[in-house]
Amino acid sequence: AAARAGLRVPCGASLEAALLDADAALITTADPAYRTADWARLTAAMRAPVLIDGRNVLRNVPLPAAVRYYPIGVGSSRRTAPHGAIQRMAATPVSAIATVH
Repeated sequence: AAARAGLRVPCGASLEAALLDADAALITTADPAYRTADWARLTAAMRAPVLIDGRNVLRNVPLPAAVRYYPIGVGSSRRTAPHGAIQRMAATPVSAIATVH
C-alpha cells in the first residue's frame, strides 16, 4: 500500500539504516532496546525527526528538543500529542516513512 501511494518504506538491516533520510518513523513494537537507543544520533540522520510511537515504548525516554513525538499507543504518557496533532501530521506530505518493528 505504501509503495502504491508513492512512499518509500525501508525495512533496513538496522535501526540506523531504516531511519536514514526518513520523514517519519512509526514504532510498532515495544522492543526494550529502543529505550536505550541513541535517539539524538538516530533522529539526526532523519530528514524530519518525527516519531510516531504506536506502543509508547519511548514515553519516558529523553528525546532531542527538535523531535516531534506522537505517543499514540497503549497506556498513558507524560508527553501526549496536542489535540488534532495527528490529523495535522496526516495532512503533511511525506515521501519516506520508516516502520520500526
